[in-house]
Amino acid sequence: MKVLLVITKGTWGGATKYVYDMARSLQKSGISVAVAYGPKGDLTEKLEKLSIPQYQIDGLERDLGFFKELRAYKGILSVIDDFEPDIVHVNSSKGGISALAARLKRKKVVFTSHGWAFNERRNIFVKLIFKSIYFFTILLSHKTILVSEALRKPIRSWPLQKKISVILNGVELLSPLTKEEAREKLSNIDSTLKKVLDKKWLFTIAELHDSKGIDVMLSALTTLRDEMDELPHYIVLGEGEEQWRLEQLVASYDLEKNVHFLGFVEQASQYIKAADIFILPSRTEALGYVLIEAGMAEVPIIASRVGGIPEIIEHNKNGLLVPSEGGVMFAFAISNLLADTAFQNKLGEALHKTILDTFSLDTMVSKTKDVYTTLLP
Repeated sequence: MKVLLVITKGTWGGATKYVYDMARSLQKSGISVAVAYGPKGDLTEKLEKLSIPQYQIDGLERDLGFFKELRAYKGILSVIDDFEPDIVHVNSSKGGISALAARLKRKKVVFTSHGWAFNERRNIFVKLIFKSIYFFTILLSHKTILVSEALRKPIRSWPLQKKISVILNGVELLSPLTKEEAREKLSNIDSTLKKVLDKKWLFTIAELHDSKGIDVMLSALTTLRDEMDELPHYIVLGEGEEQWRLEQLVASYDLEKNVHFLGFVEQASQYIKAADIFILPSRTEALGYVLIEAGMAEVPIIASRVGGIPEIIEHNKNGLLVPSEGGVMFAFAISNLLADTAFQNKLGEALHKTILDTFSLDTMVSKTKDVYTTLLP
């Protein structure tokens, strides 16, 4: 069996991690695998280390454009001719282009949705375009995988349900650094952290994109400043198109001493234990890989009640959920949880058990391989 995994860009994020985990797991099991993507990123170096064939496709980008789509389509055709896969596994909002090219070459198509771009804050015209693209992609695919039950709700009325199944994301067992080790290593990246190693740390790992709601958390910090004797430090690992705007917000809120953008950090999940509380203030989220990783590290979590997050977090049982856009509510939850160490430990331990029981990488890969097998003679 030969599998070609396709994703829009090589920069790190949840969908990219999924593709990387699938690629290395398939390779380990003896399946021939290659990865195609648009702009290069952290995925490029990771695949090189594993000697997994990779292809960069011109035009395969997040933004829409007729000539970009045409170049991407031609690029996918060329890659299929070169690699000759049995399965083309698409992981992209641009999946329709890849699926169409694969169908033309009479290849089997699997589409995994890691979220719906029409759920993001966009104008109505762009949302309608993305809905059409997703419908077209599912129509062209032989099988469609959703990474959470929440993703089924917006498309429940679409007449394509028989080819759709849910396979939850999974992670392998982690060996994170201790709290002290993680903080020390992060302080080598941002020297200002050396002065606050013994303070309270809030932590987010996310692409700096509007959908991740980092600005909501910044608003929460302004509320906390009025309520707490000492404001905790907010550490953000990740990079993206929103960084400049977020840095401007930090300056306008006078939070420069307490907010630390560290950029992309290799193997970021190793550092999760540096956090007193892990925060995910997303406006939309298919499931939330980082929540699974934080749970594996037994770190207490406060997250938005959106998308597939409630499929991981049960409020007051293994984490805390608050409304998206709820800066004041985030502040209230953070203040209360920081004051209750015993409750922090209880939430972290309960979530760890949830992750071990439900969100295994081996299970995710095994179920996906079963999907592949059903499509081949």
